[in-house]
Order: sequence, then structure tokens, then C-alpha cells
Amino acid sequence: MADVIWNLDAHDYKRLVSDTLITFVAILHAQVKERCRKGIPPSMRARAWQYLCGGKYLLESNPGRFDAYLAETGNPQCVEEIRKDLHRQFPLHELFMARGGHG
Repeated sequence: MADVIWNLDAHDYKRLVSDTLITFVAILHAQVKERCRKGIPPSMRARAWQYLCGGKYLLESNPGRFDAYLAETGNPQCVEEIRKDLHRQFPLHELFMARGGHG
């Protein structure tokens, strides 16, 4: 089984990142940790992150809470600090790039 983990591609991750991932992580924690360090395919990172950090479980066990958080207004000082830092954290991300150049 351990040999299979080292040769995962994006298609394998799609099968792996499912509700069974929690069981997989519990049983093969060391192998999953090593695989994550070697790199999760970009197409699967957001989904894998939700499972690996427990976010999917929290979202499902607290229905409506995320939407309530989204509806709240943030502290203006904190929002401004985050806005100023986005271009430094994600200089090549299309949502945060300045017109005609990098972040």
C-alpha cells in the first residue's frame, strides 16, 4: 500500500480526496504527511486542504455558520491590513494582480 502512495497523480488524488480520506489519514498518517510534503497537485490543493485540516467536517457539523460569518462586516483596520498584504502573498494570482503587472 505504501508504494502506491508515492506514485499518486491528479486522478488518484480525486479518488483519494473524499469522505474516506479521514480514515486514510488516520491509518496512514506518516505516508500522507510525506506525500503532502512532496506536493499535492495544484488542481487538488483546495479540496485536499479542506479534508486535511478538518474544515470540511467543521463546515458540515455547523450548518449556516460559514454563511453567517460571510454576512458579517470585518473590522475595517484588519480588512485594510489584509488588503495591503494580498499582493505580497499572492503576486501571480489573477484575483490580486495589479493592472498590467504583478500584484
